[in-house]
Amino acid sequence: MNPDIGLRPSGVSRIPADLQQAIDAHKAGDLDTAAPLYRQYLARDPSNPTALQLLGLLHSQCGEYETAITYMQESLRRFPQQAEVANNLGIALAQLGRTNEALERYRQAVTLEPRYSLAWRNIGLCQLQRQNFEPAQAALKRCLEINAGDAAAWLGLANTWKRQDKPEKAIAYLQRAIEVRPDYAAAYHNLGVCLRLTGQSGQAIEHYQTALRLGLKRPELYQNLGNALVDMGEFEPAIEAYREAIARDPDSPELKQLLTAAEEKKQRRVEKSLEQECLDPDIDNSWSGLPDPEFAQLLRHARGLHAAGRLEEAEQLYRRLEHTGAERETVLRSLMELYLAARRPEVAVEVLTALTREVPDTLYYFGRLAVLLEGLGRAEEAITHYQRLLERQPDYAAAWFNLALLCKKQRRYAEARTAYENAVRHGIDNVQEVYSNMGVLYSEMRQGEKSMAMYRRALEVDADYIPAIFNLAGLYEESGKRQEALDLYQRILALDPTHWESLARLVQAQKITPENHQLLETLKSSIESAGRDGNALEPLYFALGKALDDLGRYDEAFTAYRTANGISRSRRAPYRRDVTEQAFGRLIELFSADWIEQNKTDSPAAPIFICGMFRSGSTLIEQILARHPAITPGGELDILPWLVAQRLSPFPDAVMNSSRQKLAALSDGYLAALRDLFPDALSVTDKRPDNFLFLGLIKCLFPRARIIYTRRQPLDNCLSIYFQQLGGNLNYATDLADTAHYYRQHDGLITHWQRCFSRDIFTVDYDELVAGPEPVLRGLLEVLNLPWDMDCLRFRDADNLVKTASVWQVREGLHRHSSGRWRHYAVAVENLKTILE
Repeated sequence: MNPDIGLRPSGVSRIPADLQQAIDAHKAGDLDTAAPLYRQYLARDPSNPTALQLLGLLHSQCGEYETAITYMQESLRRFPQQAEVANNLGIALAQLGRTNEALERYRQAVTLEPRYSLAWRNIGLCQLQRQNFEPAQAALKRCLEINAGDAAAWLGLANTWKRQDKPEKAIAYLQRAIEVRPDYAAAYHNLGVCLRLTGQSGQAIEHYQTALRLGLKRPELYQNLGNALVDMGEFEPAIEAYREAIARDPDSPELKQLLTAAEEKKQRRVEKSLEQECLDPDIDNSWSGLPDPEFAQLLRHARGLHAAGRLEEAEQLYRRLEHTGAERETVLRSLMELYLAARRPEVAVEVLTALTREVPDTLYYFGRLAVLLEGLGRAEEAITHYQRLLERQPDYAAAWFNLALLCKKQRRYAEARTAYENAVRHGIDNVQEVYSNMGVLYSEMRQGEKSMAMYRRALEVDADYIPAIFNLAGLYEESGKRQEALDLYQRILALDPTHWESLARLVQAQKITPENHQLLETLKSSIESAGRDGNALEPLYFALGKALDDLGRYDEAFTAYRTANGISRSRRAPYRRDVTEQAFGRLIELFSADWIEQNKTDSPAAPIFICGMFRSGSTLIEQILARHPAITPGGELDILPWLVAQRLSPFPDAVMNSSRQKLAALSDGYLAALRDLFPDALSVTDKRPDNFLFLGLIKCLFPRARIIYTRRQPLDNCLSIYFQQLGGNLNYATDLADTAHYYRQHDGLITHWQRCFSRDIFTVDYDELVAGPEPVLRGLLEVLNLPWDMDCLRFRDADNLVKTASVWQVREGLHRHSSGRWRHYAVAVENLKTILE
């Protein structure tokens, strides 16, 4: 990729006439004149950064990258603040395959000039080349935030999905690339590839032909066009396309094989037509039963209309052909492609449903239908269709597996378990994967022993199956079995020394001391080995920060955490403070005390919700309460957010239009899900911290709900969030200023809830709890109408699963180590204090 020439001169206030003469020739494309003029100028002024950078660019444009690098490096050494030079140097390095150095230069460019969109694009394309898809997407999205008209960035973003075998996600980005640059031949070609991969060969042909008209004449384009034409039964033009491809790549055996296959298919069609004529010379050419040749001709015409974008005419002809009875599957498939291309998914569902009846034993159409229905929010219907297939073919192992995945997403755990068992019973390939998935399923169902048994069964099939070993190690952690977990992480690293997540977990699961400091050296060498792989570096740097903090090397620890969060931030959507303020303001506006009172249900249930900021002590409180005989710990349940997403989208506005009956049904749904997971429990704690966003809805659904709000010293709380690798949706967590902003917004919302129903919110201050636990716990149990129980102070002995990032902290018992922890990082948090105050 060659950058635009019009570079900004750096390091000089005025350009001398002879240097300007060289620049003018360079801009005009007269490189033979520009090069000696630059050299003449440098003979007189050898340290001029502008002449150095432009001569370097000229050599880069001529393909002389080694020479270009020499000049650009010297220009940067003389004048380091040149973002464009750093970017162009990165391009030259990339051309020589030195991608690590190229990426460093691109990053230098955006550090110098954060809104340098071209450098962000180059970072994304470089990461894409290295198969680092998430950081590639983050960089390309940043480029497009700055310059939405960058067609190459849209194409790059599409390719991040195409190369992950998800062409359906790439299509919209390719269409956007064409919108901003209608003559972008490469985008048309790529769009054709993705359309064909999603079963839309007719539309693919149109885009391949457009790419050809725009001047793209590569052999792979002709090959792809030929493949799509074969899909559509257009053998003669396919043969022509293959011959064009061979003319450009005469040594390709694959192209010759494709040409031979197309010629054979064409011959078989001719023979079939002749045979039909001999058998029935007086065929009635009515629409009730077209002969193959005429049917093929009309189908070809319909596809031509389809490819030309005349979708209404194509649809009418397809519909007429559909009722002839000839090759009905082919016609329906063409209709499916048409409706998907026309963005009419509801009609596409009807056609796919017809296809599943026309070809009732083929998983392909059932899979396409299920994906489409799930995308439309109709996953329950998708489940019904899989069940219909399995009624016909009860031994179809792959269908059972797909059904299990879908049922699990819909929280239909018992059906998911049965489907997995049937997949095993009917001989599915890679059965160890199914057993490992069942282990995850049982873990979500809070059935730790069954989960462990499934992981062990997976390992009986394949003793080195790393996903099962890793999941089993995680289950040991959740159960408090530290040494067993550490042993398994070591086992994974013996099998695969580059399994960085296991190394990170190995560090997080134990305290690093001078005696086991060798782990610190292993971490540092692993970070060097991981290169620029963000997927590896993010957990490794968080682990490095934790190790250095354990050793009391706080300045180094903060540097590691800052690096970890920088990587994390580059892979997420940016945090937008205005959007957060609007969202919190909308909650305060809609959920007033009067509205809650007027719309509350009659539910007598009194569920317990523990909420607050992440890392504010909610896990500790739940573990303490778990020792009381009347309470079962639920952990971070996703029941309420899932129900809201399913039934009250968009939240919160959809709540305002919901009847009391609908809210009562939501309340019943929550309780039913709770009973499924904990059928014998008296009271279950729902410890999902961000349920504080739903407290207005919770008090409406459950007027008698008990709410425990956990609060922690704000500086400690924000730092603890910053020091933890949290989920990708917590985009405020990677920047301390953003975390502080979110903290203040959360604080304002809690103040609103306290105004609305303060008597029903019990606040637990983390620092008060660790300083004097018994008075705090007695007050809490009194609010919950439970008698005092001394076992609550012996919560370290609890054998329940802890499924949060605080898994090891809560096993350590009550201590004051984390109170005032921010003082170790006083200099780093000075700005944070100002924001929070």
